[in-house]
Amino acid sequence: MFTSLTTRTAAALLLTAGGAFAMSDAAVSADKNGDGMLTIDEIQAAFPDVSTDTFTTIDANADGLLDEAEISAAEEAGILPTGS
Repeated sequence: MFTSLTTRTAAALLLTAGGAFAMSDAAVSADKNGDGMLTIDEIQAAFPDVSTDTFTTIDANADGLLDEAEISAAEEAGILPTGS
């Protein structure tokens, strides 16, 4: 039940997040190819505790990549760490 609630809460936060976005230094460092987007492989290499389900929750537009807005929202929601 906790996981389901956490997932729903995270999704709601991601959908309502607004304002300026800025990826943390940890997220920028995780972006190994420098394209400004994070793949599941890049995320899990930097943050091994992030599961595929968590990645899918963060990926609000379901394109298989995390963009700056999605990463920032996840960091602000405490889903992704801001430090390595």
